[in-house]
Amino acid sequence: MSSRTEPHPLCRATRAFRLPSILLALALALGGCGAFASTGSADDAASPTSSVAGPAGVEATAGQARPVDPPTASAIEGCTEDSCELADAVEYQHESKGLLTVVLYIDGRESVDPSEKCRIAVLADDQTVQIVPILWGNTFDLTGAELTNAFHFLSPAADATKRLFIKSPVVDGGTADGLIPMANGYFQPLDISELPEADDLDEDSDVRWGPLDDRGYYTLKVNSQTARWNGKAYALE
Repeated sequence: MSSRTEPHPLCRATRAFRLPSILLALALALGGCGAFASTGSADDAASPTSSVAGPAGVEATAGQARPVDPPTASAIEGCTEDSCELADAVEYQHESKGLLTVVLYIDGRESVDPSEKCRIAVLADDQTVQIVPILWGNTFDLTGAELTNAFHFLSPAADATKRLFIKSPVVDGGTADGLIPMANGYFQPLDISELPEADDLDEDSDVRWGPLDDRGYYTLKVNSQTARWNGKAYALE
C-alpha cells in the first residue's frame, strides 16, 4: 500500500518559497524540501553518473547509496512510459526499511499540478511506497540528457549524515534539495530548520550544494557564503 507525502504547508503558501525546500527556513529558523572531491563546486563535480557506494552485488551498510539505472516508468504508481520522464535513480540502504530504490522523475500527466511535476518516488520490492513532490521544480520541457543534467542525485547521493542530496531544476536560482531517512518511516524532505542566516537572502538567492568537507559532509553554498554541517544545522563560516 502506497503512502503519499504531502508538500510541507509552507511550500504551498507562496511560489517565492519554492527554492528547493531549504530556502523556506528563513521564515522559521536561522541557523531545510555521497562523496566527491573536496575541491570545486558541487554542480561541477556531482554529475548524474555517480560513483558507487560499494561494488555491485555487495550489500551496502545503512545510509549508503549507489546509482542504478532508473526502472521503467510503469514501475511508479500512476505513471506510464508516455506520461512520466525518469531522470535518475539510486539504491539506498534504509536503516529500518531495507534496500529501497529512489527515483527522480517528471510526472507529465495533465491531472498533476504544474508546481508538483518534479517528483521523487520511493520503491520497495518493485512497489511504490512513497511519492514526494518537489515544489515549484521547473523542467523547462527538458528531456533525455538535458533533464538528467538538471535533475539528479549528487555523487555519491549520500554523505556522512546518511541523507540523500539532490540537484533539482532551477526556478529562482536554488538547486539544493534532499531527503532525510526516518526511523519510523521512509523519508521526509530536507529539514527546513537547517538553513543558516545569510546576507541578503531572498527568493532569488543562489542556494546549492557545495563540495564535501574533509569530514564527509556536503557544504551548502548560499550566494557567496559557505555553510557547514555542525551536527545539528548548517552554520555559516
